Amino acid sequence: MLRLLEILTVRSYFLLFWGMVYGIGALGLAWPATRGFFLMFVPYVLFLGALHVWLMERPVPMPHTVLLLLGCLAGWLIEVYGVATGNVFGAYHYGSVLGYAPAGAPLVIGVNWTVLIYASAHLSFAAQISPEIRPFLGATAVMLADILIEPVAAFLGFWDWDTPGEGSFFVAPMRNYMAWWVFSVVLLSLAEIAGIRRVNPVVLLYAAFQLIFFFLLNALMIFN
Repeated sequence: MLRLLEILTVRSYFLLFWGMVYGIGALGLAWPATRGFFLMFVPYVLFLGALHVWLMERPVPMPHTVLLLLGCLAGWLIEVYGVATGNVFGAYHYGSVLGYAPAGAPLVIGVNWTVLIYASAHLSFAAQISPEIRPFLGATAVMLADILIEPVAAFLGFWDWDTPGEGSFFVAPMRNYMAWWVFSVVLLSLAEIAGIRRVNPVVLLYAAFQLIFFFLLNALMIFN
């Protein structure tokens, strides 16, 4: 009972803090007068959020830590290759919003994609479906998240596509969404092989905040 109360309290504080961060951030980025100021904090918020999620592991299992670090590295490396060649997602380049970008790819992008993939692993495990199907369900969740993220990311200057998308909402080429689906299947399959199971009490909450944030900004873009 005490353990349950502790988890509920931790979740409540996490919910309050990140709800305020993403709520205020959405308002600040939606208003042109404050957008530039709020954009300066984007990479720091993403790094802090990922660190907070990771520190909420109780305990921090070594297989999780290793796989998450490898996921961050793999996510960054595929972005480096993608930016340099245009062969993976299509031709695109990053702006300065996401911070330090060695070899043309911001370090934070690998971190944040890993958080989303980790959250999708939790979601697919919670669905209580066959382990053989879970990586494909989780990868589909990541792809749908990317569809939601892309219009806002392009609007705010996170990155720009040099190749056209498939319409006003699909601002990225379709190969981008399929590439992220395949890449997510690979990482989620590795998680299944490693025997990683749901242990993090807040990662789904954090991912939900991010998706609500992008949903709100998409809506504001439509009406502005």
